[in-house]
This record gives sequence, C-alpha cells and structure tokens, in this order.
Amino acid sequence: MVEFERTKTEDAELTIVQDKVEIFADTLQSSGLLSGRFIRDIEFPESAVQRIYHRLERGYSGFIVVSINATATIQVDDSENTSPSEYIALKSSGTACTVSLWVF
Repeated sequence: MVEFERTKTEDAELTIVQDKVEIFADTLQSSGLLSGRFIRDIEFPESAVQRIYHRLERGYSGFIVVSINATATIQVDDSENTSPSEYIALKSSGTACTVSLWVF
C-alpha cells in the first residue's frame, strides 16, 4: 500500500487539508477495500451457483459488481458459501449473465 506523505508547510489551510486527506487515506487502507482482486468475465448460468475462487489468502469481506451484461442481481448463496477463505458462492437472480467483480 502507498503511505500518505505530508508536505512541510507553514500554510495552516494546507495543513488542515493534509490532515483530512491523511485520515481518509488511513481509513480507506484499513477498510480492506483496496486489498482485493479484480475477476473478469464470470459466466453465471440462469439460477445456478458459481464458486468464485478469489485467491485472497484470507476470507473475503465483500464484493462489488463492476460490470454486468444483463438486468440481474448477484448475491451470495449462504447454503453453498461454506469456505469463504477459498471462494465466494454467488448466484444470479434468475437471469444468465456475464459479470466482472472486485472481491475484497
């Protein structure tokens, strides 16, 4: 991860901005959102569960649908999601589609 680097300044307003940017950067980095993998072109058959092997070397925290080629909802299938440190079990809401995900 990239660490926030301050610029030395006598300008009080710039110091306040740097304080706020540093807090934001620290919060974002500690959230885990940036420690993920982009997985492209996952094909979801209609109503079938897909195991997405994320290779995060830890349990996933969540996922973001980055792109999808149909009107569908992608959701975790809790009954199949038995090994979150290896994969995330997802299914489409009844519509076949191709999806790209950010898993973190």
